[in-house]
Parts: sequence; structure tokens; C-alpha cells
Amino acid sequence: MSRCFNKVILIGFVASEPDFRKASNGTSILTFRIALSESFKTSDGRIVDRDDWFTIVAWRNLADVSNKILKKGSKVFVEGVLRSRTIQFRSGEKVQKVEVVAENIILLNGKKTNKDKEKEPLDIWNIGDDIELSDFLDEAD
Repeated sequence: MSRCFNKVILIGFVASEPDFRKASNGTSILTFRIALSESFKTSDGRIVDRDDWFTIVAWRNLADVSNKILKKGSKVFVEGVLRSRTIQFRSGEKVQKVEVVAENIILLNGKKTNKDKEKEPLDIWNIGDDIELSDFLDEAD
């Protein structure tokens, strides 16, 4: 059997407030949309803007930590894998959905505002550098 490779790296902006929930077994799940914009020049010299949107899913400790610091508008680096699943609606219609399952999330250019300081006593991202969330996770996960 030949080997395959599945890896996604995205840098963009959190486009919606992250949705945090717990599965029935207590596992943390964080879902959010990320928007990526790019510009390119067409053969006739016009500049065209293009936006892409992706659904990101983080699990367990990565979901817990990300939920504490991500918000709509945050610039993030996401590394993960593509996963597809089929959703069946009550009508019987089936739709295939592709999501990025995050393995690593880095908050880019994170700056705290006064409002954020009131919410979060830990000063974990006001250091002027990017923060790698996996540094805060248990090695067992």
C-alpha cells in the first residue's frame, strides 16, 4: 500500500466567535471559522481579491486553551489535517463536510486590551511575540 500525506497549514483571521462545547463523555470541542484573503493579478493585469473560509475543530486540551484566548478577529496560525464526514439531515439528504482538525494553533500578534485583562488574569500572550498553544498542553494529549 502506498503512503499518503495529509497536512494543512493556514494563517488567517477567526471569522466567528469560537463555539466551545463538551461531548457527552466530557471531551472539550472548539469549533470556529477562519477567513483567508489573497490577491492575485489576472492575465489582463487586474488585481482580484479572493476569500476562502474553513471550519477548524480543536479537541481536548487544545480546545480548552484556545477557547480562553481566541476571539473573532484574532489572527491565527493553524496546523492540522483534513477530515471529511457525511451529515444526514432529517429529510434524508446527505452532505459531505470537510473540516480542518487542528493539531496546533498559534495566536499571532496577540495583544491584550484592557477589557481582556479584566477577563483573564494570566498574562500569557502579552509578550510581544507569537504564542504556541501546544506549549501549554499536557504531553499526554
